[in-house]
Amino acid sequence: MESLTTTTANKLSQCSTIKLKTISAPQNASYKAEAEGEEEEELISTKLPTSLNPVPPKASSIPAYRRKMAEYSRFGRFHYVLFEPQISDFRNAIADTEFLVENELDIIEYSARLNFTRYLFQTLVDSGDRLKRYGRSNIPGHDLVRDMIDLNVRVMYLYDSHGEIDYSIKNFSEKVDNFYHMFNLLGVRFKRLRNVPLGMRLVFENHSSQVNRTLEYFDEQIRED
Repeated sequence: MESLTTTTANKLSQCSTIKLKTISAPQNASYKAEAEGEEEEELISTKLPTSLNPVPPKASSIPAYRRKMAEYSRFGRFHYVLFEPQISDFRNAIADTEFLVENELDIIEYSARLNFTRYLFQTLVDSGDRLKRYGRSNIPGHDLVRDMIDLNVRVMYLYDSHGEIDYSIKNFSEKVDNFYHMFNLLGVRFKRLRNVPLGMRLVFENHSSQVNRTLEYFDEQIRED
């Protein structure tokens, strides 16, 4: 008689592996960053993996989920229009892995990784929802809100799958400095705006504070090392 672990894992691996859809940029891609339009989005989509190997739901797959999500922040920004079609597959795979960890594995060993993976995933989903709206708006200042949201996503990929500083990243300190420069520049430009709606200001400041906390944490770790 098969064990509960074997039976459950087999069933989940048959129906809940990550089978990401072919990545292609929608014809009406709405993100309007300077010097980046629909044609560039389509070009970038050809450089990202068009098919990713299925990842069975198991604890050892947790780092792979982070790596796959990181693919959508290559080439200088978060490509949310390419990430959006994969949301359901990521959500199901993470939930299935969480179920296995809760019921059949050492939850102490894997819970931190799972928590960070789910937090990263939800950040991408929420950021994509806002970027879709701010990206197609021509209202003054919305481009700055969009860029701060995007920056918040990008700095999160300086974490490893444990939610700690990723020492495998080359020129880590230089990347932190570059992000600090971008962060400060966006802040200066936003302060120059006049008659900013309260809601818009709160969105910018919320993401700005998240970026600042993350960069301060990395800066402290670098100094300690």
